[in-house]
Amino acid sequence: MVVDRGMLAIDNQVIGDRGVGHFEQLGGGNIARAVRLGVGAGGKGIYDLRGNRLLIKGDDANTLALAAGGQLSGIEVGHDGAGEFNIGDGLSSGEISEYGAYGPLGGSLVVRGGQPGTGVLRGTGRIDLHGFFDHNGRVIADGYGTDRTLEFSGFRYVGNSYDNPTHGGTNGWFAQNHGQLVLPNLRIHAGTGTYTWGEDPTDPTIDLVNSVRVTIHDAAHDGPVQISLLSKDRFDVPALPTGHNFIGIWKFEDTGVAHGAVDLTIRYDDGLAAQLGLNENNLKLWRYSDGEWIRINDASFFRDTEQNLIGGTATDPFQYFAVSAPEPATAAVLVFGGGALLLRRTRRRR
Repeated sequence: MVVDRGMLAIDNQVIGDRGVGHFEQLGGGNIARAVRLGVGAGGKGIYDLRGNRLLIKGDDANTLALAAGGQLSGIEVGHDGAGEFNIGDGLSSGEISEYGAYGPLGGSLVVRGGQPGTGVLRGTGRIDLHGFFDHNGRVIADGYGTDRTLEFSGFRYVGNSYDNPTHGGTNGWFAQNHGQLVLPNLRIHAGTGTYTWGEDPTDPTIDLVNSVRVTIHDAAHDGPVQISLLSKDRFDVPALPTGHNFIGIWKFEDTGVAHGAVDLTIRYDDGLAAQLGLNENNLKLWRYSDGEWIRINDASFFRDTEQNLIGGTATDPFQYFAVSAPEPATAAVLVFGGGALLLRRTRRRR
């Protein structure tokens, strides 16, 4: 089905129940209470939002079930089948927002609502809904060769219902082709507190790829902090140190809230490290401060290759943080000089 002008208004839209369904919105508008892609086992649903807006009637109608419970209106990208939602392309961006006044929960977004299914949301544009964002699949900010942003705003909760497997798990957050991925601001409080970006805040161990947990010490007052995931080829990314291959870069904006040290814990992209031939035992953690990249390499630094975590404490103000490993040729020299100790998959401090 193709919509390129006018306004479509159908409350419950199912694309790819047990077969294959493809919806292309090239223009015009689409108003729905629930949009579900890849609902049944074996089904595949694709939604291409290339222009204009998808509007969700975000009230308390019982139309969409979250795996965590509750009936919500909104969008589900993949349930027991395969769902794919593409927003924007190389020439345009898209917008998803709520239609009219929203109810007690507002519109929600579920990426992979059923454990057997798959869900992918990719592109550039703005998604502004006021319900829950239950993310168990893959979200990819794709700039399509130009510095562009995929922004999620308004959500009162961002988390996940299903853990991403420690070994071989590929679900999480990604940025490519000059893309930037922005999630709702962290709402920090005066004093010291721990906050989670892109993961259920109650999960004892973060597991979605490229999710981050921070402890911000001694905040002077309440205020927002914004963390965004960046593709390393963006023009606003500071020049990276030579000899290192970066597998994750995040921007950190404290919006002027004075605070002390920041403890970082990152669920790094082990799949990308393997694809690039990088040794996880050589992964490094960096912060960017006063115009230069500085290694976090003191007693606070840790690397846990069993759970794909890396972390440490940034004691000075910083604008970016990142994870890298030496280029494979450089790493080979390190292995030769350091012996088999570098090959152990154990938690280490350096």
